[in-house]
Amino acid sequence: MDYSKKNLQNIYPLSSMQTGMLLHTLTQDETAYRMQMRLVLHGTLNINYFETAWQNLIERHDCFRTVFAFSGAPIPLQVVYQQVPVNLK
Repeated sequence: MDYSKKNLQNIYPLSSMQTGMLLHTLTQDETAYRMQMRLVLHGTLNINYFETAWQNLIERHDCFRTVFAFSGAPIPLQVVYQQVPVNLK
């Protein structure tokens, strides 16, 4: 993952709701806002197509290229990157 300045798309402060969720996650229950799903696929999976599909999704939607920076920052921030590579192999 390229965390350099040239790969930055945007930086935003967290909304009040996001700040509250982050605080709650860090101080009380780190799994409160996590949703996991398990799928069982039958048949042959073409890993190249699967990886390409995920890469297309990530490129299309900013939320999949966003990280939350709060350690060492004066206020928590959302950092959106231009590119985030997928590597499932």
